[in-house]
Amino acid sequence: MKKRIRLHITKKNNLEQTILDKIEGPIRELGYGVCDVELSSGGGVLRVFIESSEGILNKVGIKECEEVHRVLGPMFDVWNFIDQAYTLEISSPGEKPHLRTVKHFQDTVGEELIFQTLMSYPMPAPGKPRKKWKAKLTSVDAEQAVIQVEDDYGSHQVKIKDICTAKWNRDWK
Repeated sequence: MKKRIRLHITKKNNLEQTILDKIEGPIRELGYGVCDVELSSGGGVLRVFIESSEGILNKVGIKECEEVHRVLGPMFDVWNFIDQAYTLEISSPGEKPHLRTVKHFQDTVGEELIFQTLMSYPMPAPGKPRKKWKAKLTSVDAEQAVIQVEDDYGSHQVKIKDICTAKWNRDWK
């Protein structure tokens, strides 16, 4: 029996996870993917980051964002997830795209990541245990749900389930 890998890795609050679960199907039917969702702390802005059907590395423009907004806007009116007035924003992944799935990590192998883990990982001396990382992603083992990163302290394995947030620190050179 094949081990099932959890596709969504970043930790979301219950409302954000409910929103993700509801919108992934309709967005996929439009030919796009969901990069991430963010609900502002006051609940006034709900941002949905979309990606092209080819993944996070490909561009998404304003036309695509408008198309998704036209479909999701009425759905949110019916679903009524958020108890107060809010603004729905549909956006491209942006300058530093959020990495939320195993595929996002696979697509960015060889790139620099900025991420935070739920617990501190020990570092070789003189380093101190840390939760905040800035490192080059060297490989992804989807079967074991582990990423391999390199930084000034060497090479490290990090369990995907231990990552709470991750972004691709895109180099625009």
